Amino acid sequence: MTRLALALAVALLLAAALGPAPAHAATRAEIADLADRAATVWAGRQDPHGFFLDPRTGAPVEGYGNAMIGYALLRAGERRGDGRLVASGVRGIGTTLGEPPAVRGVFDVLAIASAYNFARAQLDDDAAFEAARPRWENYLRETRAPNIDNEVYDCIVATDCFHNHEAVGAAAALELLATGLTSKQPGARLADPVALRRAALTEVGVAEPAFARGDASWRGKRESEHDLALLSDTGNFPLAYHALSTAMLARSVQLLGDAAPDAARAALRRTTGALAALMAPDGAVAYIGKRQQSLWSLAATVAAAEIAIGAGDAHDGARDRYRAASDRALARIRARYPLTARGLPIVPRSGPRAFVPDGVDGDPMTFNGLALFLLGLAADASPDDEGDPAALPADADGAFVDRAQNKFAAVRRGDVWFAVHGRDRPRDVRNDFGLVAAKWLAPSGGWVDILRPRPLRFDDAETAGPVVERAGKRLVPRGGRIAVRHRGRVEVAGRLGGEPATFTFTPTARGVRIALPVRAGDVVTYSAYLPAADARRGRRGSARGPAVSDRDASVIAAPPPASVRLDDGFSSCCDVRMVAARIRVPVRADGRVSFTVAARRGARGPAPLEAFADHGSTRWWIVALGLLAATALGLTLRRRAVVRRRRRSRRRRRYAAPRP
Repeated sequence: MTRLALALAVALLLAAALGPAPAHAATRAEIADLADRAATVWAGRQDPHGFFLDPRTGAPVEGYGNAMIGYALLRAGERRGDGRLVASGVRGIGTTLGEPPAVRGVFDVLAIASAYNFARAQLDDDAAFEAARPRWENYLRETRAPNIDNEVYDCIVATDCFHNHEAVGAAAALELLATGLTSKQPGARLADPVALRRAALTEVGVAEPAFARGDASWRGKRESEHDLALLSDTGNFPLAYHALSTAMLARSVQLLGDAAPDAARAALRRTTGALAALMAPDGAVAYIGKRQQSLWSLAATVAAAEIAIGAGDAHDGARDRYRAASDRALARIRARYPLTARGLPIVPRSGPRAFVPDGVDGDPMTFNGLALFLLGLAADASPDDEGDPAALPADADGAFVDRAQNKFAAVRRGDVWFAVHGRDRPRDVRNDFGLVAAKWLAPSGGWVDILRPRPLRFDDAETAGPVVERAGKRLVPRGGRIAVRHRGRVEVAGRLGGEPATFTFTPTARGVRIALPVRAGDVVTYSAYLPAADARRGRRGSARGPAVSDRDASVIAAPPPASVRLDDGFSSCCDVRMVAARIRVPVRADGRVSFTVAARRGARGPAPLEAFADHGSTRWWIVALGLLAATALGLTLRRRAVVRRRRRSRRRRRYAAPRP
């Protein structure tokens, strides 16, 4: 064997020994470890009264987040055998026990009942829990029907409207029944367990399945799935709350066990299937609507998928997709929501701006608590053993279309994935019409956001458009029937002003082309929302260059724009400072105007999401072989060095010998 071959063999063996182990599906221990590490941070962020401290201000915060973080600390302390963590969790839960029954919400009851059921099973000999147990039981015995916020009351009591609190309330009721407690207090929920169970069964087995019916489907090259549906707040159907409501439905089915109605299991299959099919290849699920890109939407996805694998009675192909959705969501949390000394960021930010409130609609402490609660559900349902990683629908060409509820399509074509929203534009820009998400697969294997998430803005006039000025009127696109055509082209048969208009969204090699019909004399404006620090206008009047660009993406208008104006004052979940680039295109002849959003040449591709692997569990025999090969190489090189020295010595003696 040559020296090069030996060196190569050693390098390969050592690379195999010291490199990452093969990827696998996430296990119970890995999900629990993430939840425990995140929960442990909060034990150091607690005031003397038990309240956890706001990562932004350092002030104590009230609300159900305290109980949920407290519950997560109970779990972490029990797994680690750390009484300090358990005591911290008990104090956190204690902050909510003084709430009058009339003001308790569904999340409060869910958290306390879940924590009680865990503690009495796993911590029955813990001194901190035993001291607090009478107060916990009194809280549960006196709990009445949950308080309903005024803004959601009308929806919850209406038979034709669904709100996520209904799914949370059903899971809370079943968790309350699982305590085994009863009550003699008039009006208390546990005073009539039979009625409470009947109401929960009606919600889980009748109401939620009725709302989880739509006309959604996913179609790939080799597989397809129909009869999928969202379970989210009626009206705008935000995708974050589809994930949460599906997780709560899953928990209810799990708590009911064999008594779970067949209709509930079927609904769980429909909603979890939709969750996996709408997921972007980088794990994002909350890309339309409020709570955009929220941490807990990913945790809810993990919980829903893990529970549905065992409780949904799905076929093997569907279970593989559920597994892929869980793994991808968990990998996205680890990569995009890095744990800090102040907790997990609740949106995908890091560094000094991780907890800046601009562009975010949520409380960091509360949302940390909800995410940890959901990860706890996921850990309990996930397997102990490793499994093979599975593929998402979005890992290959195909399309998910929701025709009846949110009315959107998510398409993968080649190296491009994108989502189009076909509903009428509401006040919340995060529910905007048109292209709402677009990603490009970089050579690095990571996905680049070539369209940034919409800003948090409530404004009737604000929209990406395209908006048409015609005869002195401002015509805003109106939604309509959405369909995916040949080669992944999305069509929305909507309206522009009072006339029918078909808007098309066509994938290109590196992005998406938006096009709409126009008339001579129109002026069309498309607004691109870009990070303020990176936004650059193109050369005015250029027929080939971009109208505007940022670090990774550009927008090209055809015909070329007459002007590009940058308006500041915007923020989103993912960009603290944004501008709206108003790309203004005058039209000289009837036809179509297009705007192409695409990855720039040289766009910086992030690393692909890291799959789960056996880090630190290197196989001993690989190391041994590597050491043996290294030893063999060393001995061979030493022997050859000795041989070379002897040859040189003989040559010197021969040349130095006297000539005859």
